[in-house]
Amino acid sequence: MSSLPKFVRIRRRSEFASIFAEGRSLADRALVLYWRVRSTGPPRVGFCVGKQLGKAVTRNRIKRLLRESWRVLAAEAEIPADLVFVARRGGACFSLAEWVEAMRGLLLR
Repeated sequence: MSSLPKFVRIRRRSEFASIFAEGRSLADRALVLYWRVRSTGPPRVGFCVGKQLGKAVTRNRIKRLLRESWRVLAAEAEIPADLVFVARRGGACFSLAEWVEAMRGLLLR
């Protein structure tokens, strides 16, 4: 599994903070989606997994599954926006298919 290209990722803390402050949000039991529309370019994505979801091994596994879910759905999301997915406790033991469905559900709203 390779990482996402740099131009597709949100990497700086200041970028995350501005999306949380200025963007809009949607939530379900496993994920919260924060987004901010941009004028041009491909969608950029970032992932947050808090310590309440478990130790580092568990959090890293969740981040890997979220990245792979985004790879599956990236072609469907052709909007020029910054997206941040925040994992919630409800999805701590989700499989890849369940993460894909949770992410798809938020993107289609």
